[in-house]
Amino acid sequence: MDRLTTGVDAAMQFIAFGAADALWESFQTKIDAFVQVNGGSSSLQVPEIARPDWDKVMDVLDGNAPLSTLSKDCPD
Repeated sequence: MDRLTTGVDAAMQFIAFGAADALWESFQTKIDAFVQVNGGSSSLQVPEIARPDWDKVMDVLDGNAPLSTLSKDCPD
């Protein structure tokens, strides 16, 4: 899990994470092509990207909010 925490970094998170997502997807595409060219079988899946709201995470960690505020899958 990546997290940008300082003011400037946090303000640039969409650019930083967008570049990281593009790099990861490019890597997967090239691995898929390599496998296919060499007689193997592979397929790409639609990426699932989830980025937590760190203010909500801190509220839960500090005991100010229940775990269920982070996800419907988290019981109180």
